[in-house]
Amino acid sequence: MSTCDSEKAYRGTARYWRFSKYLVPQDLSALSLGGAPAPRQLVSAHDLANSHPDLVQVQDLGSNVTREPLALRKIFLGQLETVEFPPDKFYPQHINHYRDCGAVGRHSAIVGPDRSLVADYGYYVGSHSRIHQIPLGRWNPAFWRYCWLNDLRYRYQIPAPQRIDGTVAVLNNPWCHNYYHWLLEILPRIELLRRGQQTCDHYLIECQSGYQRRALELLGIPKQNIIQPNYALHLRADKLLRPTTPDSQAWHSLAQAIKQNLETTSQNGTRPNPRRIYISRRQAAHRKVVNEDQLEQLLSRYGFESHSFESTDFARQVQLLDGAEAIVAVHGAALANLIFAKPGARVVEIYPMNRYNLDCFPRVSAEMGHEHVSVTAKSSRYRQNLHVELDDIAAALDLLSIKPCGKSRSGSAQAA
Repeated sequence: MSTCDSEKAYRGTARYWRFSKYLVPQDLSALSLGGAPAPRQLVSAHDLANSHPDLVQVQDLGSNVTREPLALRKIFLGQLETVEFPPDKFYPQHINHYRDCGAVGRHSAIVGPDRSLVADYGYYVGSHSRIHQIPLGRWNPAFWRYCWLNDLRYRYQIPAPQRIDGTVAVLNNPWCHNYYHWLLEILPRIELLRRGQQTCDHYLIECQSGYQRRALELLGIPKQNIIQPNYALHLRADKLLRPTTPDSQAWHSLAQAIKQNLETTSQNGTRPNPRRIYISRRQAAHRKVVNEDQLEQLLSRYGFESHSFESTDFARQVQLLDGAEAIVAVHGAALANLIFAKPGARVVEIYPMNRYNLDCFPRVSAEMGHEHVSVTAKSSRYRQNLHVELDDIAAALDLLSIKPCGKSRSGSAQAA
């Protein structure tokens, strides 16, 4: 495909300014005053494939994943109850092929023919749910600010297109800055590409953090083939490939691929004894356990080691979860690492009272074959700090048949 006169050749950007979750190139020449017209209609990839079959094709990957209703055991103030959740949403697996289309912004929204914005599973739905939660609605300036930042149809222009040769995998989504979303929703799309036997010259994916670069390295993605999406980027290529939301099969494939490239055995070739891991949020900005010293003393009697994943290398996190028979952790993105634990791992999740997504990580555990118990903890309004009832933790451990050890293991990550 030839480069249009209005399209400049893509040249990489090395440095960015970060504003909240937005990246702006420090090379101000990228912020050209000239741009392209913003899209005006929201359509699905299937609709585009029907109306423009020469430009858009949908490759059906199929899926054998079935989701069952979730029965979660929850403990609060000594009371055990079972909470029932309906089956999670099921999305068929596709790879959407786009020609003469662009990927815009850090979210990598797909702009198709006829000034269309593509709505697809788990990526870009146009009217986000948070818009409807803003008080005063359309009378509130925050409403219009949110629309302008998150829905390209509310803009007058989008960045001028830049052209790159070859096939580009478009993998980012609106939550690419978050570890949970990146690990479970973005990175497994590489496995969907492999399932669909697609090869790519470039990968448009979040790669600002060390853990992201390390994970991509373990998956065999060359550094020179990775493109960091940013606010000023409107990338066009010979072909764009966008996989849809990954299923649990992609999680299994991703975890296996990463672990195969890591040393998970000791020097003498034998596996270490199964670990019991407590994932601390002591170094996190919020959702800390205020009585964590007492909690760690209790867990040490059961042989748990304490680790702060904020300061732990990604590869080490994978190894720790791979060797864990039991995990205790506060609700947070670090629990996305449950995909690396072996089936049958026992999980105690400390969950803040009045939070909205109680079933989030229990569903991950269910997909990966783990046992999961939730312990509800009272939380403060300020930074959602938690006070955990130790008797509830002991009850959850007993429910999962986790018994105290005759000899306490070290409570420090350094000792491990």
